Formats: sequence, structure tokens, C-alpha cells
Amino acid sequence: MLSDDSTYRTEHDSRNDCMNCDAGQMSTEGSATCTDCTRGKFSPSAGSSSCSNCVPGTAAASPGQIECSKCAVNEYNPAAGLDSCSSCPINEYNNQEGSVTCTKCSGGYYLDSTRTGCLPCEDGKYSNPGATECTACEGTKGWVSKAISETSERNACEYCGPGEFANIADHECGTCQPGEFSVGGANSCEQCTVGSTYQPTPGESSCLACTLCGVGKYRTKDCTVTSDSECAVCAPGKASTGGETECAVCGPGEYAVEGAEEGAEMGAGFCSTVRAGEEVVKDGELRVGAASCAAGRYSTGSVDSCSSCGNGFSNEGASKCEFCGPGFYTHESEDLTKSCLKCVAGKSSETGASSIEGCLACNTGKYSDVGSGYCATVEAGEEVVKDGELRCYTEAACTHPNRTTTAADFDVDDQCTVGHTGPICNVCKKGRAKSVTGECDMCTYESSVPDEMYAFVAIVGVVAAVILVCVRRRTRKKRKKRKGGLAAGDELGNASRQPPVKLKKHWIERARTKVKILTSFYQIVSQFESVLNVRFPPVFEEFGRLVSKFANLDALNLTKVGCLVQTNFYHKLVLSTMGPLCVSVVIGLGALVMKKRAKDHEHKQAAIDGAVSLFLGLTYLVFSSVSTTIFDTFNCKSFGDDEREYMMSDQSVNCGTGTHMKYQAYAGVMMVVYPVGIPTLYGVLLWRARLQLQEDGREEVERLHKTAFLWQDYEPELWWFEVFDCVRRLSLTGLLVFVFKGQASQIVVAMVLASVSVVAFVHFRPFVKDANDNLAIVSQVAIFFTLLAALLKREVMDRMRARTETVAFEIEMRENPLRSGAGATPAGGDEGRKGGGERGMGDARLKTMESFRAKPAAKGAQK
Repeated sequence: MLSDDSTYRTEHDSRNDCMNCDAGQMSTEGSATCTDCTRGKFSPSAGSSSCSNCVPGTAAASPGQIECSKCAVNEYNPAAGLDSCSSCPINEYNNQEGSVTCTKCSGGYYLDSTRTGCLPCEDGKYSNPGATECTACEGTKGWVSKAISETSERNACEYCGPGEFANIADHECGTCQPGEFSVGGANSCEQCTVGSTYQPTPGESSCLACTLCGVGKYRTKDCTVTSDSECAVCAPGKASTGGETECAVCGPGEYAVEGAEEGAEMGAGFCSTVRAGEEVVKDGELRVGAASCAAGRYSTGSVDSCSSCGNGFSNEGASKCEFCGPGFYTHESEDLTKSCLKCVAGKSSETGASSIEGCLACNTGKYSDVGSGYCATVEAGEEVVKDGELRCYTEAACTHPNRTTTAADFDVDDQCTVGHTGPICNVCKKGRAKSVTGECDMCTYESSVPDEMYAFVAIVGVVAAVILVCVRRRTRKKRKKRKGGLAAGDELGNASRQPPVKLKKHWIERARTKVKILTSFYQIVSQFESVLNVRFPPVFEEFGRLVSKFANLDALNLTKVGCLVQTNFYHKLVLSTMGPLCVSVVIGLGALVMKKRAKDHEHKQAAIDGAVSLFLGLTYLVFSSVSTTIFDTFNCKSFGDDEREYMMSDQSVNCGTGTHMKYQAYAGVMMVVYPVGIPTLYGVLLWRARLQLQEDGREEVERLHKTAFLWQDYEPELWWFEVFDCVRRLSLTGLLVFVFKGQASQIVVAMVLASVSVVAFVHFRPFVKDANDNLAIVSQVAIFFTLLAALLKREVMDRMRARTETVAFEIEMRENPLRSGAGATPAGGDEGRKGGGERGMGDARLKTMESFRAKPAAKGAQK
């Protein structure tokens, strides 16, 4: 600064005119005075032209400082030129003067009380960085903390997970021992439940369920908390329902086959009761099996051994002994089996004959019915008529509608009209073919192909065209619904659902359910004649046969294939079983072609859905008829005096041949495909979609469209009803073949099944539309009353036959004393004539065997 009082610079003529500013001050060039350094700055020496900023970690609290003061411990100054230091935050510290920052304690450490350093957390505690104290780990919830080394941090607790527990004492995770488990988050392991769970491995999160020795096994070692139980298979002759320490020994009349034999994995769960016709097979004291009773022995079941028949006879496996009564004889077949057969008409046996020779022919002037124990005497004014016991299948097929066997020469064709043959004139001769009503029509040879075949092909073509149109229409309908149900989405591609377009159903779709119900009805009713072996009034029979050919898709009969090639039941069996399989293959190939030609996924899916729908419709149409045809293979009967058995549905087929046995084996295989396979297929398809089928809007679910044929007619909660309907149809047709064949009890069983059907349809009312429910109920009631009529007719015929036999027996008994008296009188004498007159006026007399009706007694008129 200037040392004199000169004002102008020109007046400074010597360096002696200036002097240095003191330390802590500064002045600029030409300044007349010195200025103190401001706060945050300093000047360490005299003569400074400027002040320096205090460096970080220091501060100048007042002006004119020759040096900056260092920040005290636990204070800091991060920047230069500040006039004061800041105190460290409560969770930070520094232990040196002049610090520019404060330090946080690392994780696992905490700030000591003097705030001069960090101390490590104790075992069982943890801390986050900057903590002033440590937090205890929640040991009861599976958290621990323990330093592995002095340099390690405990900035978090360790979680003891599955198979571990928190060892609070050692502050570490422990491992669960065998017999214990832990799901984690606990300070102890849980023990397995004694007798029900176990765990052999340490460190597991759960216990294993003890093995329950199941059906056919018993426990040899109990289950502990560390080891499983051990089981063994019951030996033959013993059984166990499971969970037992030993197997029960089968008692008298019982046996168990499965057992601890070589390679056996399961024993018997129960002791089987010995069936009728069987006896126990023993291995020592154990009852290890059952075997059929030998010929000449029998059992009624539930016994250890069979009993002897004594004077009677029995075949192998018989449940009773046979004693051929009056009118029967003992017949031994080629396989040495024995049976009681009726004596043919015109012969009788009074006490039961040991062979057919024991059936003695009636003498002149006497006659007998099939299975008669006596020969009745022809009344005055009558003559013997040789006749059988059955009627022709159709009245027009017989020369004498009420006769079915021959006259004296036993020529079967003598009773049949031209073109008919067979035991009941139901087989067509060459050059004739069955009409839809069962008569043998003459083939016309104006062309090589019958007109019916052209008509059938035309009808099939029309039906196929209708189906194709329906499938195409349904596809378009689905596309329209899809377009109507989707609106434009936002920029993210989200689509909002609009109300689906409500389309009116086509009349074909509206009528489909009713057609299904009526088709099922006619398929069932039309089978009663052959399955139940019952005859209805001619008008009803002809109508039923006509409808049956169409309802059961009998192509051989409808097209009169018999005019081109001689056919029988075997052709029908093969065609009806292989035909649907071939059509299914064609449907599948068509679907593959359409799928390959499809341009997008939508069209491909439409092709698949259409093929599946067609296939399911086909299975529904053929199910009842094909199943009945399969079961018909086992429906055989003998007719009249012929001991051979013929098929009920085709009397040209002899059931006793090796060829028929082969076709029966083939029918057995087809049972798996049709009667069993189709309901099973329906059940699997419906079960897999059961949840969606019970929801509203199921018609809009695209993946359900292909199976709509099975469920769309039914209420959502009755999605399973189509399977029930299959079982119902099968029970009322084919399965009846195996139940009380030819007896009234067979019709009773059918009536019970029909009653169950009526109750089911009335209770569930399964269809969506009430009109369909009402039609189905009426159909079930109609089936029941049809069976009731069949039962009444069967009962009437049985009672008439029983009454005839009783009356004939009484007449025969009354004839004996008269014949004795007449023996002392010459034939034709007055006494003899009187005896004959008394017989004619006495009670009732037997007419011809055609009707087996007794004439009214004339005794009252005589009086």
C-alpha cells in the first residue's frame, strides 16, 4: 500500500512510498489500504495480494486469519473456503482432526458410545451399515447370526431353511436328524408321527407316509419314525383287506387263488365264495382254488366238496342233478355232456326215458304234443293231425299258418310257401331275397342290380350331401360368431369381447334331438321280437320290421343284396362291424386332406372338428344296431323236433358248427370295439371337458365344438347323460340275450330296466328343451308298455299250454277205468259206445294240437 499521502500515481516516485500488508490481510496493486481476509480464507504471510481458501477439513471462522483451523474430531468440512465445520451425522464418525468426511460403521458393526470407532455385533445379532446398535435375530422364526471369522460381517441374519432349525445356543443352523423334519423358519425340528410317517434321511423338509400294506398283503415290520413298514404277500388260501399284521385263513366254502407264489406281487384281498357247480381245491389245510364238479356230482355253492347225484345225472360243473321227468329223455352229446330233451311230437315217455329210444311212438288213434308224458286218445269225430309246436315267422310264409313241422314224411319244406324254407320258413331260397317285412320276394332280373339298391345309394348320397351342408353351415356360423364377438383392441393388442351374434338354429339342428330320441326308440322296440323271442300281432310285427331295417341301417336287407349273392348272418355281422370302421377311416382321411389344403389354423381346426363330429354321429347311429348284431351271434334256439340249434335272427345258420364258433370269437373281439368301446370313448371325452361343460356359454368354447353331438342336447349339469343313454340302449337290446333266454323272466328284467329308464328321464329331465324331455319320457313309457304286452302274451300262452296239459292228464286218468270196462265188451258194443259217449259228454275234450284248446263240456246240456 502507499506509505505517503500522495493521491496520484504519478506522484509515487519511489518504492519507498509502499509498505507490506500484515499477515491475515491483502491488498491489490495501487491500493492505499490493506483488507482483512474474509471468513473461510487466510493469508499466512505479510505482503499478500490475495487470501487463500481454507482447504477441505479446515475452516476460518473470523476475518483476518493467518491460517485455517482443523475440523475437530467428529466434525468434517468437505469443501474449500468454508468458515465452519459440520458435525458428523448421529450414525457416522471420524477420529481425526481435519477430516473431510465422516465414516459409517460397516454392516455387522455398530458405533461406540464415544463415537470414535465401530464395534462388531455380538453372536445372534446383526446390523446394517451405519447402525448405532445391533439388532437381535429372531431365533424362534429360524434366523441366526454367527461370525465365521473376525473379518466377516454380520450385516444380516441367516435363515434356516427346509430340513434345518435355528440353534439359538450356538447361533447357527442345525440339521434335522432322521425321524425329524422342518419346513424352515423354526428353532426346532418336528418329529414324524409314530405309526403313520417316517424319515430315514437327515435334513429333510417332510416325513414320508408309512406304507400301508394293501389288499392281499400283511405287515411283517411296523413303521417307526426312521424306517418304513415292511409287507409280505398273503399265501394262497389266505386273504387280507390291507393294514393287517396277518392274513385271514379262508373258511369252508371259500378260497383264495392269488398268493405268494413265484413272481406274485399281490395276494388275495378277500376269500372268494365257491360258486354253484364248483368245489374247493386244497393244499394241505389251505383252500387255494376252486374246480368244477365232475360229471355225476353237483354243488349249490359255498361248500368244500361236491355231492353225488345218485340216480340222477349231471354234467361237469353242474349246480344240480337232473332227473328227466315225464315227456323227456336223457341225451348225451358228442362231447359226452348230458341233458334232458323233450320227446318229439307223436312220442311220449311216462317216467322219463334214459335215451331217445325210450320215447315211445303213440299207437294208432292217439297223439301227443312235444314233451308229453302220455298219448291222448282221439275223440269221436276227430282225427290225428301231425303238427309241431311253433308258428312260421310270417303268416304268408306257411301253407298252413298254424303249422310249422311236417306231415307224415317230415319234409320241412312241405309247410312253407314257394321260396321259403327253414324250420320256421324264415330262410329264403336262391332267387329270392328278404323284404323289409320279412317275406321272401322273388328277384327281378330286368337288370343285374335290384332297384332297392339304386334307391339306397341315392338316399345315402342325399344324406351325405345334407350332412356336408350342415357341416359347412356350422363352419360359417362359427366364423360369424367369432367376427361378431371380437372388437378392435388397444395399441397393446388387447381385444375386448362384444356380445356374441345370436343365430337362429337351422330346422335340421332343431329336429336332430327328436330324431335321435325316435331312432333310439325304434332301434330298441324292433329288437324285442328276436331278442325276447316273443311274437306280437301281425300288424305291429310288420310295422316293426319295416322300421327296424331303416333304424338299424340294415343295408343287406334294404338293398336286397341276396338277389346278387347268397348271404347269411355272417355277412351281416362282418359288414355291420367293419363298415363303420371303414367309414371312420374315410372320415379321417378326408379330414387330413382338408387340413392339408387349409390356408390357416382356423380352417384346419374346422376340418378336424367337422371330422370328429361326423365320427361321433356315426358311432351313435350304429351303436345299438351293431351291438345287438354282435350279441345276436350268441342267441341260438332249437325249433320243433330238430335238436340242432339255429340262430334266432337267421335260421340258415347252425350254431353247432366250428365256423359259428369262430364267428362267435370274432363277435367277442367286436364287443370290445362297439358295446364297450363307444360308451368308454364318450365317457373319456366328456370327463375331460366336464368342468367347461357345466359352465354357462359352453357353446362358445371352440374346443368343445367337435364333441357337441354328445352334450349340446343336455343340461350342463347332466353332461354325462349320453353315456347313461348308451348303457340304457345296450341293456334293453343286446345284453338281454344272456338273461333268462326264452323265459318270461327275461321280459320282466327288461321291464325293470325300462322302469329305471322312465324314472331317470322323469327325475333328471336331461334335455335342454322341455319338448325333448316329454318326447323321451313318452318313448320310455311306450317301451315299458310294449314289454308289458309281450309279458302278458307270454303268460297267456304259458297258461294255455299248462291248462291243456292238465286237462289232457285228467282226461287220460278218467279214460283208464272206462278202457278197463270196455275190455270185457266186444269192440263197437253198446257198452263201449256208452263209455265213449260218457267221455264225450263228461268233462272237456282235447282238440288238435294246433291250438290246444279244450271244448266246452256238454255235461250241463245233458242234464
